[in-house]
Amino acid sequence: LSVFVDYAGFHPSTCIVAKDLFELSWSFFTAENPEVRKSVLLSLASCIPHLHQNYIGQVLLGNERIPDVLSKASNFDSNVDVRMLASALLGSFHELFALE
Repeated sequence: LSVFVDYAGFHPSTCIVAKDLFELSWSFFTAENPEVRKSVLLSLASCIPHLHQNYIGQVLLGNERIPDVLSKASNFDSNVDVRMLASALLGSFHELFALE
């Protein structure tokens, strides 16, 4: 699905698929397998350019507190790739919203 979202570009329906992929992917982030967590982060990264900014704001500041989870993962995840991807995604969110 990440490839589909990426290649669909800025077609009007891409934001719908990106939102669904974002939510589906995030639900797997607590998986024990680091390859699954890594895949989740790669999926999220492919979605961000296609999501409406107000949706991203709701998700970031909503119940799941994605920035907090990503911060924890960037510092403490057992997998170096997950730590690096979490840090990069967190940086993207900081750029979009000037999070503290």
